[in-house]
Amino acid sequence: MDHLSGTIKKGGVKDMLAFFPPNKRQGKVLEEHFRKEDLPQVADWWAKKQYAVVKEGIVKDLKELCEHEESPEQIIASIKTRQEEQPLPESELVQCIWQGLMASVDWSARPDQIENLALREVGKYAPILEPFCNGPKTEVALINVVQVYCYEDTRIIKAFPQILKVLYNKDCISDQAIIYWYQKGSKPQGRQHFLKSTEGLIKILQEQEDDSEEE
Repeated sequence: MDHLSGTIKKGGVKDMLAFFPPNKRQGKVLEEHFRKEDLPQVADWWAKKQYAVVKEGIVKDLKELCEHEESPEQIIASIKTRQEEQPLPESELVQCIWQGLMASVDWSARPDQIENLALREVGKYAPILEPFCNGPKTEVALINVVQVYCYEDTRIIKAFPQILKVLYNKDCISDQAIIYWYQKGSKPQGRQHFLKSTEGLIKILQEQEDDSEEE
């Protein structure tokens, strides 16, 4: 599939929908066509390509909405409208939301204040994330995008456990999601560092779970 997509690109084909009749140029029509013709690789490649365009749009829109200081309610409504028009899997949507929100943060604070700034911004934006954190899979996806974000921006890498605490306290992620991430759901980027730094938080959450089961 990589070879085919490379050939298509070299051939100057920018939009495969142009090969379809004008009344059948919706993205879903193309995907359904190739699945029906037993070419799932082409369908998956197309869907992935479309997701990338949608994700870029969400990140850009969120950055602008936050910079214009729109209310959380307005931002949530905007995301839901976009999701209705061009739906993304929930686990991918929540990662886009995080990236868009963080893209609007002004990180020009003093180095010794960066971690506090990160925690403050995450707390401020958590109410926007919360409505889209539906279920363990989505919550683990959010933890992973935070992990990779902190790995790539070493200024806030030490704040990772505190960021998880903020998201947990704001009902964006559950204790089960954090424990699952710790045991077998983490990303490879900086894995050992992040697992080590969250040992204390995991111990507290596991003790809380044990107490609840006893009650």
